[in-house]
Amino acid sequence: MTDSVVGLVIESGSIRAVEIKRWRSKRPSILRSGEVDLPNTAFIGGAISDSDQVSLAMASLWRQAGFSTKRLVIAVDGRQAIVRRTVLPEANPDRLRRSAGFDIEELLSYPVEEAIFDVAEIDSIRKGDAPWVSALVVAIHHSTRTNLMGAAYAAGLEPIGVQLVSEAVVRAVAEKDGVSEDRITAIVNVGESESDVVIRDRKGTLFSRALSAGVGDSALNIADELESQLEGLAGYRSPSVELDDSERRASAAQAGVSTVVEGVRRTLSYYQSEMDHRALGRLVLVGSRSEVAGLQSSMAQTLEVPVEVGQPQFGWRDSLGNWSRFATAVGVVLAEAGRTYDFRSFSLVPHEEQQLILDRRRRLIGVAAATVTAVVLLSATLAKRGEVEARNLDAIAAAEFEEQVRLQVSDYEEAVVQQQNLARMTAEANQILSQDIGFSIVLQELAVVMPEDSQLVSIQMRRATLDEQVMGYVAPQPAGIISLSGLAPNLAGVADFVEGAAQNQFLDGIWLRQSSEGEPGVATGTGVLFSVDGVISDGARPQSELLDEWPMP
Repeated sequence: MTDSVVGLVIESGSIRAVEIKRWRSKRPSILRSGEVDLPNTAFIGGAISDSDQVSLAMASLWRQAGFSTKRLVIAVDGRQAIVRRTVLPEANPDRLRRSAGFDIEELLSYPVEEAIFDVAEIDSIRKGDAPWVSALVVAIHHSTRTNLMGAAYAAGLEPIGVQLVSEAVVRAVAEKDGVSEDRITAIVNVGESESDVVIRDRKGTLFSRALSAGVGDSALNIADELESQLEGLAGYRSPSVELDDSERRASAAQAGVSTVVEGVRRTLSYYQSEMDHRALGRLVLVGSRSEVAGLQSSMAQTLEVPVEVGQPQFGWRDSLGNWSRFATAVGVVLAEAGRTYDFRSFSLVPHEEQQLILDRRRRLIGVAAATVTAVVLLSATLAKRGEVEARNLDAIAAAEFEEQVRLQVSDYEEAVVQQQNLARMTAEANQILSQDIGFSIVLQELAVVMPEDSQLVSIQMRRATLDEQVMGYVAPQPAGIISLSGLAPNLAGVADFVEGAAQNQFLDGIWLRQSSEGEPGVATGTGVLFSVDGVISDGARPQSELLDEWPMP
């Protein structure tokens, strides 16, 4: 077996990875790191939309970085997970997990049998005369795990597990000594088009929330590509014709910073008012866009708490250069290896696989224990006869045999997981890839009702999975999902756009997801940030000639 493992993170526009040497008692050491670009259309909304492109990028990353192992742990984007703070009857771990399954069933848009979930106890409470516990439950769909691992298999790699981004950043960032018991810490992982807010205390994670907002160029690059496709369509006027590139990027960056800061403020306000009245002691920024100009000062001014760029758990800043950019990849490895001082952690291995592995491990360990016991008894007999040299040889053989059994157990577990995941991944991929959607038809219709005085920041579209439900949408199976965000002078223009789009024959539903009054744009004079979600109907499936005109997945 290799003595190192790689942590890998996929974001919109890039893939990053870090190779860490295994450790026993000493601190782990970083061996190599690397990053490659990823097409914006390959990873949308925290999910893989083009597995071939992701696999090619992974293989390219391994060649460029020169990683010495193919074993890796992959981060699960927070937007693909459900995180719930709940109260459950006090019970042993198995019963507590079953109770958590009933508790989250109402939140899932798919059967609970298709979920991978785990629960961690926060503290004990009492309701009447009965003992209860406050707990944190996390859940993802089976396909989220299999799609990530399937892309790695296709690249010739050996995925050994997945971990939540929120848990990874908690593991990677050093916790300051002397933090009082009555204060909490917030860690914000800021990316190109997504961010994660994690709240923790001395014992580990208390709450997390994924924000569909980031501070980067990826959203602007997508907007540029879509505008080039929309030019010349009847009724469409580009919102940025009077701006040069620097003004457009400054305006988009300001919108991104404002949106992230507002999302963090609302998350903290909700948590402290509904779940925990402790004061916020500090806020830590990590992630690929954590050091963008103006973010730290804007966050500190809005929240009125100390805001700092995170420090690594084991003093690795010199090893990685821009450490914050690789913090999540480092934390993924630490979380998988159990290298943590926290009392709360989560397993994203399906429960049935956990039980299967546990049963086989018990049987193999039982055989190993019986063999070792027999060797020890034989050694004692030989010692009584004065054959000290033979006793020592037998003891060495026993130790070697025990190590061989341990290695065989680990290898067997990995083979079982790989075989099961590969079969599931193949079936799901064949179903999803059979869907074709005419994104160009939808874009042309949206362009006609787009207000002239608004500025489009991003448009994201993807296929819907076969069992997906969106924002409570339960009409005929959606063909695809569309998300837009932008800037407008006022909410009236946004409302007109939503109403006009909702009447379109290719959309079964479109609604305003969120909006907020922001600072006026640098050169646009806009003052409202808005995000819109919609469901693409089955009627948007294209004719064959449209597929050649619009080569999107």
